[in-house]
Amino acid sequence: MKINHLIVICLTLALYSCTKELEQLHITGSVQGFTTHTEVSLLDSETRKVLDSTVICDGAFTLRAQLDQAPKKLRIEFIGSEIKDNRDAQIFVANEAVTLTATKDDFQNSFTVQGSKHHDIKATFDALVSPLEEKRFSELQKMIAIRNAGNWNDSLQDAYWGKNGKMTLFDNQYEAIQRDFIATHINSYYGLDLLSSSRKYQSPAFIQTQLASLTTTFKDTEEAKMLALFLETTPLKVNDAFYDFNAENIHGEQMALSDLMESQDKYTLLEFYSPYCGWCIAAVPDIKKLEQTQADKLEVISINVHRDKQKWLDDHQSLHPERKSLLLDKGDQSKPYLKYDIAGTPTYYLLNPTGKIVKKWTGFDEYFSASLIKTLNEDQPLTLVNGR
Repeated sequence: MKINHLIVICLTLALYSCTKELEQLHITGSVQGFTTHTEVSLLDSETRKVLDSTVICDGAFTLRAQLDQAPKKLRIEFIGSEIKDNRDAQIFVANEAVTLTATKDDFQNSFTVQGSKHHDIKATFDALVSPLEEKRFSELQKMIAIRNAGNWNDSLQDAYWGKNGKMTLFDNQYEAIQRDFIATHINSYYGLDLLSSSRKYQSPAFIQTQLASLTTTFKDTEEAKMLALFLETTPLKVNDAFYDFNAENIHGEQMALSDLMESQDKYTLLEFYSPYCGWCIAAVPDIKKLEQTQADKLEVISINVHRDKQKWLDDHQSLHPERKSLLLDKGDQSKPYLKYDIAGTPTYYLLNPTGKIVKKWTGFDEYFSASLIKTLNEDQPLTLVNGR
């Protein structure tokens, strides 16, 4: 009896171990042409968060990650000793065991992923649009060469970007292929993801038709709910009143954005950011300097649009512990994200003392601070009556 009990225990542990393995993404790589010790990293495509990393050894590598939202778009990057040796590719997988094969010298054509039905659908779409993308890239290089030679003019601008321009026609063809593919594959995670990522370029009628075509399996997904929310949400624009919402502060309390906007004689800069965004990190010194030099007229509120709560708290403590900050717990699936029309991070909104939107900036560059200060100096808010 003791032996039987031992066998049962061993079998139970084995089954548990197998179950746990299936709850994790496991990538086995077999590559040619990459030198030993070439770095390989697995990243979240949207946030750039590194999920795992290793090095190639004798043409092989293994990557693992626990995906809290799956399937999803991930990026695999190969970093060699020189820039010319670098390669990257996007995959669409869940917590599953997949095999990746690639040849460095013919990377895009040889990069394959086996073992994932989710990526198989992505690969089908890629095969449809790749020839078009190659032609577009070739024409784009010709256009850049013409511009660099100083021979650009209005006629060429129209020939490339006009209503019937070369680049416009390429983009129209791509969008037509994409719409057909989405309609055919809407009841798949990749088809739904493709619709979600291209939602700004699709007509409301097209999105409504696709949502109506969803089976039970996909109707309750976060992507489907977000698309329905997108259809009913009107993005903010300059001169609109700011959109108020509740979110978690650094002390774990739910509070309204308006509760943080205490001063009625200052402008408010809303900074929508992700802790894994390189440009957000690059902006830190400039934003800190603005807080110091414009302290008499400006306050900054940071709003994290990424769901990694611990990373948000760690960065807040190390980078700007005194700043007011909120966390959107549903990230890019939330109404504030859609209402403030966040296309990427960082995104900035300047609100005047009455709570009206003065200006929006998407992205960060070396001119941001100067542009913000200029806007502050030129804007003339309405005289306040009984507060905001």
